[in-house]
Amino acid sequence: MNLGKGSACAQCRGQKLKCDGVKPECSRCLRLQKECAYFSSRATRRPVADLMQARILRLQLEVNKLMLSSKHELLITSTRLRERIMDLGDPKTKIPTHSDTSLLSIYLWYKDREPVDRQPMESGGLEGVIERRAVELHLKSFQWSIGEEVPLPMSRYLICLFLPHRFQNYFNMDLPYFLQCLSLPPSHPKAIHPCLLNACYLAACNIIGGPLAQLEPYFLERSRFFLNQALMLADRIPHFLWASTLLGYYLAKNRRLEESFITVSAACRLMTACGLRTSVPPTVLLPPPANKAEGNDRIRLFDSLYMEDQWLSALFSFPTTLAYDEQSEEWEPTSDEASPTPSKTSKADKEQESSSIWRSNVHLRASVMQIFQQVHKLALTVSANGYFGHEDTYESLSAQVQCQNAKILSLSEKQAFNPHLLLTHVTLLGSALILYSLRARDDVKAKDEMLSFATALVRICQELQKHQHLHSVQCSLSSMLHLMNAARIFGRELLGYEARENNRISTEYCYSIEYLLDIMDAVTARYPAWADAPKSIKATLTTALDTIVP
Repeated sequence: MNLGKGSACAQCRGQKLKCDGVKPECSRCLRLQKECAYFSSRATRRPVADLMQARILRLQLEVNKLMLSSKHELLITSTRLRERIMDLGDPKTKIPTHSDTSLLSIYLWYKDREPVDRQPMESGGLEGVIERRAVELHLKSFQWSIGEEVPLPMSRYLICLFLPHRFQNYFNMDLPYFLQCLSLPPSHPKAIHPCLLNACYLAACNIIGGPLAQLEPYFLERSRFFLNQALMLADRIPHFLWASTLLGYYLAKNRRLEESFITVSAACRLMTACGLRTSVPPTVLLPPPANKAEGNDRIRLFDSLYMEDQWLSALFSFPTTLAYDEQSEEWEPTSDEASPTPSKTSKADKEQESSSIWRSNVHLRASVMQIFQQVHKLALTVSANGYFGHEDTYESLSAQVQCQNAKILSLSEKQAFNPHLLLTHVTLLGSALILYSLRARDDVKAKDEMLSFATALVRICQELQKHQHLHSVQCSLSSMLHLMNAARIFGRELLGYEARENNRISTEYCYSIEYLLDIMDAVTARYPAWADAPKSIKATLTTALDTIVP
């Protein structure tokens, strides 16, 4: 007897055996003493497509569980990075994953006021970096108004704001010597002259911005007043020259180029007349240095003014006041100074060697700054009028970038770790990113060069951090813009086909972006003038991560 489909009992159908269909119990279930049951209606069968779709869904869930359980590197990294980007520009203070624990930590005030030439440099103490939210609170707590003498707590606060940025202002004064002189009472003959103090205040207000920007006109007027006073009385001429260095850079930065050139040129000529370029000063205006510390400080003073003079000449076509081939030997210690110990001699030799290396890289840095200005000008022109007609300029700048990059790499091998050279390299790499991004969409070679330079920029920052010099990049606004540009480039590359198909490349890009955000977090949490800058890359990075984050 043949039964129709769905007529067998559940027990026989489950075991795919013949069933006679007798109700309420079939003969087989009755013989085996098993429970026999019949469905009230014919069972519906699911289509094969539905079964396959359900199976695929189960497999996808299992794969996702396996990826999470095994901590798949790309997924974990990109998910963490996405959370970081959502908080980009948040004023709350964060502790970056790759933070530099020694970030701008200095010991500003000394417990024991020993003689300037015998007091050692100490470590630890007051931090040089202050949170952005603390700026306005500190200013209100000082209860100071324009026209009054700057109180000591406010003076210390402004100096702390300035010191991390001293190198970008061509202020290369020996830090231990500067801090020791700063701790002296104002009546002491070696105390910091008011012209230099007010120039430091001016630089701090200009760099930090925000509520301090309104104080710039006041400190500019005060700086000029005390500069004239120092020159009239021939009082602490090195401090006058250091203040002129800061004032000259401030004026050039604010596009008051003629005033800047006059200030720097006059300071250079006075420096020459005082004998800073010879071992024996020709006048009594500036007697020989009394000790090693003062002598090294004069070497740094010459280097800084020379550097600023060359910078003005390279970028703004002013005539140079100091010719390159006229540099003379450095200061020697006076004959009445006690013979130094071997350790002190070694330290002094290193100081002179560092100064000599920095001076030898002056022209290289000026050339790189000139390339950066030309690349920036080309980028603005191409943005407004298009690339057509500017091919020769692009090729010329590309050749200059490659030439200077090869020169810096060659010098890096000879000079080992040199933070000044690496900072010059950061500027060059930033220029290359802007230049090659103009052709990255249409030229595969330009795209490859752009990614190569962006990766090199991250590696340089890692090298600086390893030697605890990362603050030099974090305290330079132009360097921060280069890092933002590199993060934007990595984010756009994540949108590309090759990156999505290669987990290793995508993971490297995510790590690079995360590292760059760490550096920017350490700055935007503290300096109000730069707080909104990283927000411009937020949309690009979020869109890029949408391609790899489930």
